Amino acid sequence: PARGGGVSGPGRLSQRRLQARRVARRRLGQLELPRRDEQGEVVHTRLFALDDARDGRAGARGYVRSYGAGEGARANYVAAYAAQPGRGGMYLSCAFPLPFASLLGLLRFEQGDREGGLSLSSARRQDDAGMFLVTPLGALRLPLRERIDVWVDGGALRAVHRVWVLGLPCVTLEYALSRGAP
Repeated sequence: PARGGGVSGPGRLSQRRLQARRVARRRLGQLELPRRDEQGEVVHTRLFALDDARDGRAGARGYVRSYGAGEGARANYVAAYAAQPGRGGMYLSCAFPLPFASLLGLLRFEQGDREGGLSLSSARRQDDAGMFLVTPLGALRLPLRERIDVWVDGGALRAVHRVWVLGLPCVTLEYALSRGAP
């Protein structure tokens, strides 16, 4: 298990943010961000292989992140992801199922800012990177941008995940990851 990283953003959690969080949890069952008061709560992550033929991407993996363990656990992120080539290099293609749609992130693999580190970015360039809402009617590019920086720090894997909406900083998630029991 990994310790649920801290969350920061402009100001304290407002009533609107709390309402959005409730909607994400109850209506979508997806994309629930931790609150400041959940700092230190144990987050469990399961990774597993998906059927390439059903997913449509080679080497696809499932990802389920949840708070708690056992029957009391509640999933807060569920996704299918795979590395894939595209215009401008290699990408992490990550799909989050939503009712009647999915949120798709195409994050470009980049050299990290820290020695030996890796970054993933959806910053718009002349390539395929971006965040999209995919529906049966087509894909819509969203005004979201993500950057995930990953590095090793004293034997632990660390990550900082930043999200911007309309170019404004929205949320920062900080992770310290460790391998749990299989």
